[in-house]
Amino acid sequence: MNYELRIILLLILIINNIQVISQKQNDKSEGIIYASDIKCGADRTELYLDKLQNKKVGILANQTSCIGKTHIVDSLLKKGIKITRIFCPEHGFRGEAEAGELVNNKTDNKNRHRNSIIVW
Repeated sequence: MNYELRIILLLILIINNIQVISQKQNDKSEGIIYASDIKCGADRTELYLDKLQNKKVGILANQTSCIGKTHIVDSLLKKGIKITRIFCPEHGFRGEAEAGELVNNKTDNKNRHRNSIIVW
């Protein structure tokens, strides 16, 4: 591919990106929301973290309950939140149980927190 063609393609890409950004800004002013703009509630720690400080917290979560790539329990513990109970569905808190397997109360080995009530 010759040099001039590469420059033309690069300019087309740049112009296209500028148009997409401009369109997104117009859409936002009209109330249109893109999937890339949506954040899960757990990811918005700035809205709730201060309300959990100095409280005993119970979490309803499974193995997919994450803030970014870290499990919500691990994330909140790192931020100093006192988690006293973890409630989890059929496959267990860390996703270690098979479908239909009875999961008894246990201690989470990773954080030594009591997995006290299983929610089916």
